[in-house]
Amino acid sequence: MNTPKLIAHRGYTAHFPENTIVGIGAAIEAGAKAVEFDIQFSADQVPVLFHDPDLKRVCGANGTIHEHTLTQLQKLHASEPERLGSDFAHARIATLEELVDMIMHHPKIQLFVEIKREGIEQLGSSTVLSRLQSELAPIRDRCVLISFDYKFLLAARRNNWEQIGVVLKHWRDRKLPIVRDIRPGYLFCNYKKLPRLLPITKGKAQLAVYEVDDPVLARKLARRGVDYVETFSIGEMLRALS
Repeated sequence: MNTPKLIAHRGYTAHFPENTIVGIGAAIEAGAKAVEFDIQFSADQVPVLFHDPDLKRVCGANGTIHEHTLTQLQKLHASEPERLGSDFAHARIATLEELVDMIMHHPKIQLFVEIKREGIEQLGSSTVLSRLQSELAPIRDRCVLISFDYKFLLAARRNNWEQIGVVLKHWRDRKLPIVRDIRPGYLFCNYKKLPRLLPITKGKAQLAVYEVDDPVLARKLARRGVDYVETFSIGEMLRALS
């Protein structure tokens, strides 16, 4: 029976606040072998774990993450109050450095590090890559850099970043010259954008799809050639597919 490998999308997001140390720790405890998380940058250029450009959904605060210094950000709750209430009021916005410190204790975990476009626009590709090279150095051999920003990924490839994954805006984009020049080891795609009837042709890259919390659908996608499935429900999916 075809069974895809699973990626914990932003941690164990079904039950914990996304992109937090507590949520990623819970995913690893539940059995995750691979974790995806998002990187934005503070006003003082510190890489932090965060998905949205604005603070409203995750922190219940006004403004954007790029307008606040790290000191200001760490005074906020990254608890997703509308979704999770006050259950995780202790959760804070984590720095990439804090995550690396935690992951050092879990040497078998693979990481998919998504760089959000807002951070690239804020600082430029060169500065972002420099910060990532410094922060991820202790665990770089198991970090796959991923993004929707094709130009940024091409810059990463030209700066000798070994493991790269292209997050496709459209399935047909895999044939673009810039994507071919990136030579991605991974392609990420919304599973709903895959061709419904035609065969899935992915070349030498491994294919990861998101967001799937249904084990029946996960197996169906694996039979079609999908290698990885991103899920918010890592514990439930691991149990169902074991």
